[in-house]
Amino acid sequence: MGLTPNTSYKWSLTAQLHQWRSPATVTATTPKQATTTTISNISPQSGSAGSSFTATAKVIGNSGFGTPAGTVTFRLYPTVNCTGVASFTSPAQGLNAGSATASLQPTGGTYHWQAIYNPTDSYNNPSTSSCSGPITVTQAGGNYFATGPVKTIAKSTENVDVQYPQGTAKGDLVLLVLLNTERAQSDVDSSEWGDIDHVKGDSHIGLQSWWRAAGTETSARINDLQIVKNQQPGRGASAWVITYKNMATPKLVNKESGTVTNATGNVSPSHLQTKSPNTTVISLIGTNKNSQLSMSNTRNFSLGNSLTVDNPPHALGVADKFLAKTATTIPPTWSNGIKQSTQWVFTTAAFTSSP
Repeated sequence: MGLTPNTSYKWSLTAQLHQWRSPATVTATTPKQATTTTISNISPQSGSAGSSFTATAKVIGNSGFGTPAGTVTFRLYPTVNCTGVASFTSPAQGLNAGSATASLQPTGGTYHWQAIYNPTDSYNNPSTSSCSGPITVTQAGGNYFATGPVKTIAKSTENVDVQYPQGTAKGDLVLLVLLNTERAQSDVDSSEWGDIDHVKGDSHIGLQSWWRAAGTETSARINDLQIVKNQQPGRGASAWVITYKNMATPKLVNKESGTVTNATGNVSPSHLQTKSPNTTVISLIGTNKNSQLSMSNTRNFSLGNSLTVDNPPHALGVADKFLAKTATTIPPTWSNGIKQSTQWVFTTAAFTSSP
């Protein structure tokens, strides 16, 4: 009948039989018309974190009532059917001739695009596009690789060798982490290592960390590892090597460390700001109890690894996040699954990678 959507109409009817007449009216409002939102021009299909990933949405209604007006919001989901919480969401983009385009800069992972149309005209209903195929985002400049075997030391010793993870290649960023339950200061047997930080807590716990670009070596040696306090047997220590790939000429650009005493549940390490591009922020954490470390709020951090050690009883964890541009980042909120009073020692460090 050519009626306009979302418009009230009145129909007049008259029934007549010989000299009898009976008029009546009927009023009805036509519904808004359905629209279809499709997503296309996804580019690129894969790329490194920090790159701009772009998609275009086309909104189609009934051409007889003009081009749909309104905005489109674009989202990136980690799930294949675009359910759950979106990892990244664009600002609302205005339609121009029925189309809108947005760009997002996701961190490393696999994502799927979806576009949501919100009408501002009088004729059209909202619509949502189908979930797109995957795009793959590689974490350029700082792909977490692996951790080597934990070296647990249960008695006093002078020198300890800690093995690298298998597959560590020359040039990789290597972190050496020592959680010492007696807070004794140690050294690394190589001038190639640089200090990250040395943190001492109150409950006979200390976190020491060093970094270097890997050479041809396959292990690190810690010197002067003293885990005896006041001539009494110490509770031990654990050492751990962590490797990051694709960080050409790594450089430590910022760091923060600290302690939290008698913490239960969650702890958020101190705020770290970095203004260096192509930066990987790494959070190292240790506890003085055999905790079940996890992250209650990742804030787009990736949980690299976490482990508990029975002898001595303590836990170590590492998480990371890649920042492609000048940014401020907040370290992850760590969670203690055992929920017992625990002291945390932590270091958050930012490393940049030169092209």
